[in-house]
Order: sequence, then structure tokens, then C-alpha cells
Amino acid sequence: MKKLHVFLIASWVIAVSAVITILHSWHYADLGPEKNKQVEFKNLLPKIKEGHGVAHFITPACSCSQQVYKHLLSRKPLENELAIIIDDNELEFEKNLKAKGYKVQLIETKKLDAEKADMIKGVPLLVIYDNNLETQYVGGYSDKSITPFTKINIQSFLNNIDKKRKIASMPVIGCAVSKKYQKLLDPLGLKYQE
Repeated sequence: MKKLHVFLIASWVIAVSAVITILHSWHYADLGPEKNKQVEFKNLLPKIKEGHGVAHFITPACSCSQQVYKHLLSRKPLENELAIIIDDNELEFEKNLKAKGYKVQLIETKKLDAEKADMIKGVPLLVIYDNNLETQYVGGYSDKSITPFTKINIQSFLNNIDKKRKIASMPVIGCAVSKKYQKLLDPLGLKYQE
């Protein structure tokens, strides 16, 4: 009886540890695009005349994206700034950002072909590009998960690019939007459900 009791407790500890590991893995995975996929952003970004374009890939289903959304609503849009909203089923993000003066583009993951769906693994994703649609920066907004206390300073990114400083891509720590990566990160379907 004592061996059975020890076995049950050990099994319970292992099962709980596995679930906790899966739950925490979402917060540490870098969901940034692979380096060879960055050139494909040209198909998603609008052409600009001069300066830099700034594209924010966000989704209402992600709490980190919601923080970027709140930041965008707290200020006026920069010239050539765009919000690309993924799966905005209620259209709340679109309506509020347009009212604030942002250009908005909607993407539905169900309608993306497999190649484009895998290109955008996760959000929130920041893309800064030039008038030739060449990406100058692709990555996250911070080196950590975005919280209400995270300072988001897009102008700092632009100033560094203008000064020809190389900017290391920060990890995209947030939510997977690619079905392939949702299955990898959440094999039990605890967070990402069909």
C-alpha cells in the first residue's frame, strides 16, 4: 500500500510538472520569423514614398498584442505606420485604430496559404522597412514578454536605423498565430484550440 501511495504521488508530481512546463514554454519561445523568411514580408507591406514604414503585427487574442494595441492608442501614428491585425473577428482593434488615424490591414489565418502562415509565427511582431520594401528591423518590441510596464519606443528604433546603427532583433515573445507553431508549443491544446 505504501509503494502504491508513493507511486501515485510521484505520478501526480510528474503530471503537474509536465503541464506547468508546457504552460511556461509559451512565454519563452522566440516566435520571430526565420532569417530566410524576412524577405517575404514584401508581399504584406504597403509601398511608401520615403522614410521608413513601420508595421505592427498584432492580434486581439494575445495579451502582449493587447499591450502594443494600448500603446498605439495612447499616441498619434507616425508617418507610414500601419497595424496589421491578425484574426480581428470582432473588428474592435480595426475600428479603434482607424479612429485614431492608423492605417489598418486585416489578415485571417484561415485564408493564408501555408507559406505565409508559417512566415508569421507569432505576435506581437514589429517590422520596419524602407521605401524599397527592404526590412531594416524584424523582431519583438522588448527582450522580454510585453507587460503593462514595458516601455515601447518605436522612435528609438527609427533613430538607430537613421544613424545606420545595426539593431539586433529582439525575440518575439507572445502568442503563436501559425497553426504549426501552436501545435508545437501546445501539443495538449490547453491554450490554442481550433
